[in-house]
Amino acid sequence: MWYSPSRLRRYRLPCLFLLSACGADSDFSNSVSQSIFESSNGQLHAMHLAGLELEEWPTTFDWDCPGGGSIDMLTTYRSDESISGILHTLVDCVVDGRTLNGNIDYLEFNFRDCGGSTGPAFDIDGDIDITGADEGHCKMNAHESCSAVSGTTCGHEI
Repeated sequence: MWYSPSRLRRYRLPCLFLLSACGADSDFSNSVSQSIFESSNGQLHAMHLAGLELEEWPTTFDWDCPGGGSIDMLTTYRSDESISGILHTLVDCVVDGRTLNGNIDYLEFNFRDCGGSTGPAFDIDGDIDITGADEGHCKMNAHESCSAVSGTTCGHEI
């Protein structure tokens, strides 16, 4: 069952939104990969919670990262006005000493039955450059459904 953007407010997006991942040729260790995931995930989660506080879920939304830079969000819709994707562009977004630049796309966005409650499900496709405390190019290929995430981040299993 598809839900309209106005009904999205009723369903809090889960904390576990991926922001970064790296290709297999990355020099990032598993622990650095997970740290990048956790700190950048916090920024998307905070951004989405702020969006949910608005009267209606926004088509576009800009978020200032606390360390500098920003995240620009664009929501895409299906013909029935349900959300089809949430696209994020990170521009010099500083998180935990790392500067993130690139895109994270949440595609095929929908809602599923999560054992008696409704939760989001979507594919995550990302391509991010990281500089600062850690440096490298990161790719992400994952899926989230009912707060469970599978796939890879920085060449490591999530």
